[in-house]
Amino acid sequence: MMLPRIPPSLRLSPRYAPYALLAPFLLLFLVFGLFPLLFSLYLAFHSWEPTSGLGAMQY
Repeated sequence: MMLPRIPPSLRLSPRYAPYALLAPFLLLFLVFGLFPLLFSLYLAFHSWEPTSGLGAMQY
């Protein structure tokens, strides 16, 4: 059985193929690697008490 051909307009250009292959890695790296690192740096220089709950909020 022959598969239908993909039209040239829908093919991925060889120029952009490396970026398309790297995109999932970069997205996962940002979410699970870079964000926690930057957030921990933020917490290191700021006061944050996650156990205080909503009782410490002032209106």
